[in-house]
Amino acid sequence: MDQITRQMFKDIFRTEGRAGGFSWATLAVATIREKRRLGLRRGILRRTDKLLRSVTMVNQEFTILKIFKNSYQRGTSHPAAQFHQEGTKHMPSRPIVPVEVPAVYGDQIRDVIRDYIFRNES
Repeated sequence: MDQITRQMFKDIFRTEGRAGGFSWATLAVATIREKRRLGLRRGILRRTDKLLRSVTMVNQEFTILKIFKNSYQRGTSHPAAQFHQEGTKHMPSRPIVPVEVPAVYGDQIRDVIRDYIFRNES
């Protein structure tokens, strides 16, 4: 299941939100200039890629990954994550976590859970 979730986050970053059912706001001209001046990545939410790595890889700085017999949690403790998710007075929201899991990923997760239940039923 973690593989599916990590792929969802990769797709959300790759499509700048569209794979999660929304499009991230474009960067401000001043932000683009600053990133160019500093030689940073041009993509939205890709300044250092620590946020991306925290939700798409294992054992990364800021990664939250908890797997138990009957539950699973994947997330990030990246200091900027909440600001991007919700936006601020001076920055638009660029959600990383979709309100609803898009069907393509939800169907795959449902299949994994169903297979787990039926495999362990006997």
